Amino acid sequence: MTVLSTRVLNRTFLSRQLLAERVPRRAADVVQHLVAVQGQESDSPYLGLWARAVGFQRDDLAELLRDRTVVRSALLRGTQHLCTGDDYRWLRPTLQGSLERMAGRGGRLAGCDPVEFAEAAVEVMAGGVLTRPEIARRLAVRFPEADAAELALVVHLRFALLHPPPAGMWGHRGRVGCVPAEVWLGRPLAEPDTATLLRRYLAAFGPASVKDFQVWSGLTRTGSLFQGMAAGEEPQAGKEPQAGKEQRAGREHQAGKGPRGVRDEGLRVFRDDAGTELYDLPGAPIDDGDRTVPVVFLPEFDNAVLGHADRARIIRPGDRALVMPGWSIVRPTVLVDGFVEATWSVRGSTVTIAPFRPLAPGDRAAVEEAAARLVDFVAPDGRPEIVWA
Repeated sequence: MTVLSTRVLNRTFLSRQLLAERVPRRAADVVQHLVAVQGQESDSPYLGLWARAVGFQRDDLAELLRDRTVVRSALLRGTQHLCTGDDYRWLRPTLQGSLERMAGRGGRLAGCDPVEFAEAAVEVMAGGVLTRPEIARRLAVRFPEADAAELALVVHLRFALLHPPPAGMWGHRGRVGCVPAEVWLGRPLAEPDTATLLRRYLAAFGPASVKDFQVWSGLTRTGSLFQGMAAGEEPQAGKEPQAGKEQRAGREHQAGKGPRGVRDEGLRVFRDDAGTELYDLPGAPIDDGDRTVPVVFLPEFDNAVLGHADRARIIRPGDRALVMPGWSIVRPTVLVDGFVEATWSVRGSTVTIAPFRPLAPGDRAAVEEAAARLVDFVAPDGRPEIVWA
């Protein structure tokens, strides 16, 4: 079995993430390729697309959100993500089981009849676009003994809700509305499809392990799906993993057609330096570890640093706590020679860079040049100022 070094995995991953060089692709195509783009902070998706697509402008994504080509919702791991409206229709049902588990933690519905709660939630959401506080207040009338904020969170996780503009607009910090997905999209949700999700994940994050996929998606008990697809088996039609039960669904999709990607030959299997089995799509290219790559500024929470259980392909093991210090914080990062070597912040046209160790003069100059380009994007009328922390 072929062993892939960390450096080969790094270069392959950067190519799959469209970070080895900016690509001349439309914003909607980049969002689709990445499956879902982190949207915990309103500005992050714009920065993530700017890092990947040649000539990307803020209005490119804003217009996609306004015309409903791209939507914002709780998806992977229950966190805010952007995806295409076409993908959302099958992606949300595929993730429903993991979101249901999150909704059930901590006794959030203690004292509430589940059927009565579901009926009340549907009735409340029929009232148009509502914020979470508004949902909480309306549910509190029906369930005065329960924690209204917790009930609103359960609705947020259990029901397919989208957050229409102005949520998701550059710089937006105000009200975030919620509306039923089928109302906003004007179409019903589709059947779940874990096999397609796995293929799409590998196209953007592979080669990857079972645990990598599960950490990224929030799904569980997918090992048999990997093994079956590696053996060339077509997943059986049925329901997706929900509430801890693994069942697999599959449909035939022609290579390159539609929003769901490709299928056919069995998955390839590699190993990394630690002996972990890594799965990949048949025919997917493995990059040369010697490829030269540019300095890249990534936003906070970017899935490039969150997309695997083992993040050594992009974050050196000793540096992980500098990127993820706890309290659900994932800092904006700077890639130098493909690996995270610094964190950054921006205020106006001033970029502050905090390197983990001294950088070579050439790398330092390249970081400053990339930081100046970042300022051109976030504060085009400002004069770039670079501060080293």
